Amino acid sequence: MTSKRPNSAAVVAEADDLLIEILARLPVKPLLKFKCVSKRWLSLISNPQLSFSHSQFHRGLKPSPTAILINDFYYSTPDFRIIPLDPSATQKVELSLDFLNFPRISILQSCNGLLLLSSSFLVSPSEMFLPDYGRSVHRSSSVVTEDDRGIAYLLCNPTTRQFKKLSFPSPLKEKMRIPYPLLNYQHRVVFVCFAFDPKRSPYYKIIVMIKLNKSFVEIYIYSSETDTWTSRTTDVTDLCMDIEFSPIGFHNGFYCNGAIHWYRKVGHPSAVYFDLDNEIFKKMALPPELDVWYFGESDGHLYVIGGLVDLFLPLDYVVLEMAADYSEWFVRYHINLQSMREESSELSWKVCEVLSIICAKDEKESVVVVLVDGVVMSYKVSDGTSKRIFDLEWKSLFVACTQDHTNPYQYVETIHCF
Repeated sequence: MTSKRPNSAAVVAEADDLLIEILARLPVKPLLKFKCVSKRWLSLISNPQLSFSHSQFHRGLKPSPTAILINDFYYSTPDFRIIPLDPSATQKVELSLDFLNFPRISILQSCNGLLLLSSSFLVSPSEMFLPDYGRSVHRSSSVVTEDDRGIAYLLCNPTTRQFKKLSFPSPLKEKMRIPYPLLNYQHRVVFVCFAFDPKRSPYYKIIVMIKLNKSFVEIYIYSSETDTWTSRTTDVTDLCMDIEFSPIGFHNGFYCNGAIHWYRKVGHPSAVYFDLDNEIFKKMALPPELDVWYFGESDGHLYVIGGLVDLFLPLDYVVLEMAADYSEWFVRYHINLQSMREESSELSWKVCEVLSIICAKDEKESVVVVLVDGVVMSYKVSDGTSKRIFDLEWKSLFVACTQDHTNPYQYVETIHCF
């Protein structure tokens, strides 16, 4: 009597490694739906190894951002505006942070599908006295002890609707504490940033910088791989970032190729980056004679977009890319917005801002996203054609253009789970 051979489907279903390799080839949204198949599939899809395998497989496919997010300080809800990059797409961008039980959430950073968020200043529901700080102070049921009072920092994956409240070691927590109700005192926190690169690792790092005095700062780094914090004191005198009086320039840091980067707009324009592997700061030279309108990254490359310094509203821009070894900037594109202006003559063009550059897998589809008088438009670098993709209301636009904390943030889908 011959034994019955198991079919191939049964073999695959029982082999976790093989099943992970198959699931890693699926797009994000269908993959997440398969969590409902069984507890075992839920566990597999939530495994960091699948997240890493998924990123490795889709690396060559070069997934592009589907939307740009902008903090919205004008409306009470939502806490950010969603700008879909392809309004004609059959699958609309559905994004919400309604699963977070924290008021007045602001985006601090976006990195490969994850968002770093901060809340308003949280106090106990029984708090009798609330100073007149508008929406910056909120009673919250999450405040149970004195340690809970203050600003909450969250790491969030809006695609999977998961989040993790960051916990800091006691020495750092004490240094981050804000005396209440003295919320406008000189804050010691220069920045809170994170690094997540699923093409390199399924793990992430949290970086917090505390100013000690004019010359020295303390850097705290958390690794999710080891679940540990480390710290070191660093001399930043040569960076000339005026951290003793104002940490201007350390807002809106972004991750690119193993480092966190910042651009300082106030005073003499300058840029620095923090090398995560060596845990050191380094200066970055900016192109001379260029009025920088945008400093950011796309697909792992650093870009600067700007015009001549003597033009108030330039229509001629140059897009520069930084060499991989940080040795020089080289010209990637020349763009001229004159045709865009002629096609949108009903706009005054009194406000013009470069929001982002999106480098596509097909270079002919790469675009620069521009905001003009509340209208978001894309400019295709290959042929100079443009199209409207979103309309912002003027009041929201006005606030966004006058706040230093409202940089645009690229959004991509990821299956990473905490």
